Amino acid sequence: MAKRKSFLESVHYEHVQKFLNFIELNKDGSDPFDLAEVLVELQSSQREDLWENLLKLLQHSLNVSPPESWITGAEEDAGDMEVEVSEEQTLTMAIIEGVTIVSTVSVDSLQENDNYTSLVQCAHVLNCVESCLPLSHIPLQQAIHWLFECWWNRDLQGKEDFGLTAFLVCLENAITISKPVNQLKRLYSLREVLLSVDFTSEKGQQVIDPLLQFFLNVQHFQLEEILEDVLSVQDTATMARLLEIIVILWKTVQKSIEGNQEAYMYVTTKFASSLPQYLKVFQEEQCKTPLIILASLLPASALPSL
Repeated sequence: MAKRKSFLESVHYEHVQKFLNFIELNKDGSDPFDLAEVLVELQSSQREDLWENLLKLLQHSLNVSPPESWITGAEEDAGDMEVEVSEEQTLTMAIIEGVTIVSTVSVDSLQENDNYTSLVQCAHVLNCVESCLPLSHIPLQQAIHWLFECWWNRDLQGKEDFGLTAFLVCLENAITISKPVNQLKRLYSLREVLLSVDFTSEKGQQVIDPLLQFFLNVQHFQLEEILEDVLSVQDTATMARLLEIIVILWKTVQKSIEGNQEAYMYVTTKFASSLPQYLKVFQEEQCKTPLIILASLLPASALPSL
């Protein structure tokens, strides 16, 4: 009881070191302090106060050390002299980590009647700064992305923005990693994010290029582990929706890409060479229909013999 009260009081910029000590205790499995237990045992009003104070602590730390002042590590790559990281930045990174941990545990601890407006605001702030984090804090960035995945899976307020961030990260990893089995599984769990994306918006535009790259890489659909566990051809409805989204994407970028002959030839040739494999993998009529539409958008000279 005393430790719980002390933790709640620590979520304040004047007691920040105590707050960070509690975060370390939570990481230490041998210590009896468990954030999950604490949050579940709190009354609804106490959880709301906690999230409000958490937001204030996060905002205060970012005012003291704003992202534009951070030393990210890219300076050394650019040939600049090594710059010492300030104490303020170091403290802010620790606070962001603590806020992320408490927020993630809070997502699992939410009760039906909780007012979690301040928690939503915390997540929005984290969503704004995660791409600015220093290169040395990739694990923290990954922790924020995991928070967003949990948020999406709990179907909470604001899930569209957070789910899109998590989806984009998984998508980019799936493109760049040589064996992206785990990333593809995570993508599958976030697949319905695409149904809420406005592809004409600025955020929607961020999805188009990596998603086209992903679908043009047919090897993703040749991995037996994925076919069995994630992108099962038996999941006709999901696969059909994904292919329909590709039709939308293709039509969205078609005019602009036709103006760049090199890019146009690359994309059409790449997809045309993948088309036979897609038709082989996707046998259901629901999946074949969008594939045929896509084929109709290709120049006749690019179409392979099927």
